[in-house]
Amino acid sequence: MSQALPRNIFEILVSALGDRSKAEVFAGGIETIVSEQGKSFKSEIKEELRNELITRELFLVHAQMVEDKFKMVDEKFKIVDWKINILIALVILFGTFLNPTFLSFLSRLMGI
Repeated sequence: MSQALPRNIFEILVSALGDRSKAEVFAGGIETIVSEQGKSFKSEIKEELRNELITRELFLVHAQMVEDKFKMVDEKFKIVDWKINILIALVILFGTFLNPTFLSFLSRLMGI
């Protein structure tokens, strides 16, 4: 893909060199240099991006790792939730049976 010089720049070359054929040769050289520099720049950018960007496979591996960690945390929360439920049940149970008002009610109920 050759990059053509703009018409006004070509006309400046013609007036500076004084000959249209010399300006065409010079413009062709400039276009070749620009084209080669563009190709080199594109290949450098592609290589940098290839090194910096993550592949789909690597992304899926990392996504699976994150999902596994969330599952592990969810399991831990379930265990903590179960322990809290038991603790609440024990507090209610002992709070009820050790409550002096409840004990007096039970003693009156049983006739002790």
